[in-house]
Amino acid sequence: TCDYSKGRMMHDETCPHCHGLGFIGYDVEPGDPRFGKAFLCPVIYATTWDEEMGIARHEAARLNWHNFNKTTDQAKLIQKTIAELLREGHGMAYLHGQPGLGKTLHAKSACIIAHYKYNRVARYTSQSKMMDWLRTSFDDEYGQSTYARRLKELAEIDFLVMDEVGRLNPTDFATATLSEIVDRRYTNADTKTTIWLSNMPPEQVMDDYQVDRIKDSRFVVAHIDGLSYRQTDVRIEEDELWWQKL
Repeated sequence: TCDYSKGRMMHDETCPHCHGLGFIGYDVEPGDPRFGKAFLCPVIYATTWDEEMGIARHEAARLNWHNFNKTTDQAKLIQKTIAELLREGHGMAYLHGQPGLGKTLHAKSACIIAHYKYNRVARYTSQSKMMDWLRTSFDDEYGQSTYARRLKELAEIDFLVMDEVGRLNPTDFATATLSEIVDRRYTNADTKTTIWLSNMPPEQVMDDYQVDRIKDSRFVVAHIDGLSYRQTDVRIEEDELWWQKL
């Protein structure tokens, strides 16, 4: 069958899903989004690192979610907030506080869980990287349509984490684009998950229109405070393959 020895998968014709082809199809009616498409075999999917997540493969070892609850009180608060979003499968949270409290570690770990446990498209990015990606749309011959397509892609990601919100200089382009993304993610919040991470509260980095959506009573805005990991004796056990066991 399929051998997971040392994390290396031996995939052959005995696989019950794809019989060694590597891809599967679904017997569905026309109109179903899966109709006429090939999908990666579930066995390969579960053991192949998704480079598109925005998280490097070598980072995974120290992102084991199950080790974080052994750490600090603020880490437990972060984990509780994000765990609820994972369970619900939709919603929004804005977490802010000084660097070193575990916001990014938890959010990256949650991306991995959303992808490998819940089979959701998960992406981690920073505000600056996202803005650069959108700004380069206009290097294309069809800049405006490319920009619109990329905004649509961001709106449709199942589980999106945007880090370092507010570190970017507030140019007109950055302000208008962030407002557009907040609005689209807000509109899709009943089916999509968004986590915003920042060192500052939303009022300091967003305009009133954006803050109004972020602070919707359905969502969570949490101030994380306490000691930095670097000031504690916390040691997170590493496990390179924890995500394959979800």
